[in-house]
Amino acid sequence: MTMKGNNGQAARKRLLHRFMFGGGVCLFCIGAVMLVATGGLFAASADGTTSRQLLRSSENVEKVKEAAHKLQDKARKFRQDLHKQHHEQFNEAEMIEKILEAEIHLVSLGLNEEELERSHPSSYAGVYGHFCKLNFAAHKKDPAAVPMFRDLVSHSKDCDMDDVFRIDLKKIADLARQRDQIAAENEEAVPKVLNLTTVAFHESRCGSTLVANALLGMDPAKHRTYSESQPGSQALKSTCGDNYNRCTVDQAAAILKDTVYMMSRSNDPQEERVFFKFQSITTKNIEVFQKAFPQVPWLFVYRDPVQVMMSHIKDDPTLQYAKCVATQFRHPPKDIKQIAKRHGREAKTMPREEYCAAHLAAISEAAVNQLNEYAIPMNYDGLIQHLYEDVLPRIWGRPLDATEIENIQKVSQTYSKGRGKRHVDFKGDSEAKEHAASEVVKEAAALILKPSYDTLENFQPKLMERELPVQV
Repeated sequence: MTMKGNNGQAARKRLLHRFMFGGGVCLFCIGAVMLVATGGLFAASADGTTSRQLLRSSENVEKVKEAAHKLQDKARKFRQDLHKQHHEQFNEAEMIEKILEAEIHLVSLGLNEEELERSHPSSYAGVYGHFCKLNFAAHKKDPAAVPMFRDLVSHSKDCDMDDVFRIDLKKIADLARQRDQIAAENEEAVPKVLNLTTVAFHESRCGSTLVANALLGMDPAKHRTYSESQPGSQALKSTCGDNYNRCTVDQAAAILKDTVYMMSRSNDPQEERVFFKFQSITTKNIEVFQKAFPQVPWLFVYRDPVQVMMSHIKDDPTLQYAKCVATQFRHPPKDIKQIAKRHGREAKTMPREEYCAAHLAAISEAAVNQLNEYAIPMNYDGLIQHLYEDVLPRIWGRPLDATEIENIQKVSQTYSKGRGKRHVDFKGDSEAKEHAASEVVKEAAALILKPSYDTLENFQPKLMERELPVQV
């Protein structure tokens, strides 16, 4: 990334050489430690046992691991020091100017817990934004090939160590609002703030990525979509803690407002709207979103209980590695414990199928508990057609035109997470999932997950009561 004035290229080269040299030294040291610990790769002991056999012994392996970890820690500290020195090469005013001109973008949040906990309840402190230049063109060109925010970052060559900048989030958000007001008063085309049209929460593995791709693909020039962005999740959930132990819901809402504001700024005259699809776990923090954006419509995408459970189980019928049971034997969340207790179970000892159902129920029940006049639950069955025929026309107050509908249909024909070789035509699998489900899965789905599913099915969204615009 080129900076104004003295861009420090020579200094960056020197720092890069230091990093390469330091990394090489660390790798050499790790290799040397392994040789010493094992007596050489091909040496033999007095009784003829080879070093390969010695390496298998737990004692030598632990020695190697311990030494390697120490060297890795030193390498990590070296990299952090290098990053800090590099950052100091740049003038903060130049960095701020690039952010204010919307030339570089918010990609993650950092946190100083002590500053946040000491901050006044009416505001917040200790939250820092990390900025670099995102390659939105790659996402707009093929949403399925760059389906998630992490993919967008990986496709952005400027988002490496040398081009990520750290600055106080509240400070830069306040400055950005001032800059945007001046731009609006002077009738400047950019920078500008895109319209936050709608956001999507979801149950997980239920078609939400397809919704995100459709919202972008229907008009890539005018739309920007963030699909499970790191800053969004951090602002909604992790910054204040699972139980808001570091800050209040009001402070979390203020952090989310500033985060979304910074991510909604654009220097592209063609862009008009921005959409967010949040991580499934953030459904438990919808109250923060509603406090920050009380009049923004929000979708909740869900699926038939058996089908969504089978999406998690897939080729792992014993549920040894499924994400929906990942917390069972470590630290089951409070809401899952409550669901288990409601059904006369203990979270840590209940059958894995039931725990998977409880995990999904905790998400869907969180959505149910926050249903309001701006909520629109959307079933996976008929999802895309429902989106362009009913939902978006009522949110926007106009029917979608033929090109927008055609673009959505085209996007929906490709597997939504079509990275690399997975970029293939989409094939429905609902019947196959139903057929493959065991009786244990079906019983767990019916007992634990279906009640919240039925509530979502029966909910009558106020927004959907709006008169459907007539196509002219």
